[in-house]
Amino acid sequence: MTSIQDWCIRTRCCRDSTEFSPELADAPGGSVVYWHVDDVAAALERLVSRGAKVLEPRTERGPGFVTASVVDPFGNVLGIMYNQHYLDVLASRAGFQ
Repeated sequence: MTSIQDWCIRTRCCRDSTEFSPELADAPGGSVVYWHVDDVAAALERLVSRGAKVLEPRTERGPGFVTASVVDPFGNVLGIMYNQHYLDVLASRAGFQ
């Protein structure tokens, strides 16, 4: 496995060369960003219809808290969620409409 430091050093030295290229991951990974949606099931269905693959199906995490995640065609992981508590907190803030 090549370290980040090794990759950076070798990339700077071999900028115009194809001698070295970083390895691509063979599985999705990294941080998952969750986007809040009004309907997790509908959003998941739409993402899949556009080429994403389900990584984690619709999952009830607790009362009013539902998540799912997909892998897009480029290998990025995207999470979707509905969280009623989050909406309640936003609604309680002054000036929120």
